[in-house]
Amino acid sequence: MERFFSIVIPTLNEEKYLPRLLYSLSRQTFKDFEVIVVDGGSSDATVEVAATCVDKVLVSKCNQSEARNMGVRVSSGDYLVFLDADAYVEHSFLEKVCRLISLYAPAKERVCLVGRPEPLQVRVLSRVAFAFGWFLAKLKATFPGYMGIIVEKSIFKRVGGFNPNLSYGEDLDLLMRISRTTRIVYPKDLVVYSDTRRWMKDGKINAVETLRIVGMVIEFLATKKSHTSYPVIR
Repeated sequence: MERFFSIVIPTLNEEKYLPRLLYSLSRQTFKDFEVIVVDGGSSDATVEVAATCVDKVLVSKCNQSEARNMGVRVSSGDYLVFLDADAYVEHSFLEKVCRLISLYAPAKERVCLVGRPEPLQVRVLSRVAFAFGWFLAKLKATFPGYMGIIVEKSIFKRVGGFNPNLSYGEDLDLLMRISRTTRIVYPKDLVVYSDTRRWMKDGKINAVETLRIVGMVIEFLATKKSHTSYPVIR
């Protein structure tokens, strides 16, 4: 059965966070979508959690790039929505996406949308950091995957999908290739809430992990390669 949206979510030991995202998707006001979870070999109950309420669950020990590509290969939607497992979206999220797509349709302009990130753990520091991250994303100077990426499947396939040789930076690499032929839009009201666990702990910046992530961004921007595995923060 064909759908308007296919939502692709890569996971690895996300039983604690995935239910929050799945709940927000179950409450969407726009209903024409499917949810595809691609698990990288979780040792917890992530797969069991996903199997109870998503349309398709795939299991394969692979990086995020290939996981997302696998999800696309079994998808039926005309538009792809890539979200992280620890995200949360408002109930009107997909409805807003539809409205934005329709906004550009009269001019026959095809766009790729990137959400605006907001922290789930609302603190002054986290909000400032996320706002700065969104600013850098517009300059293509940071990884935007946690913000949510929405793109027409035909465009995704035309540019070759995510680069499976990248263990991180695959999201920025994809947007760079898409931007050669398609306009990238960053709507202010298309919010994707994200967990701050990767770089904050107990309300304070986790300096070690923050510096590691900054180093990864610099490395990718300088070499267009990723030489180490993405740090898994639980």
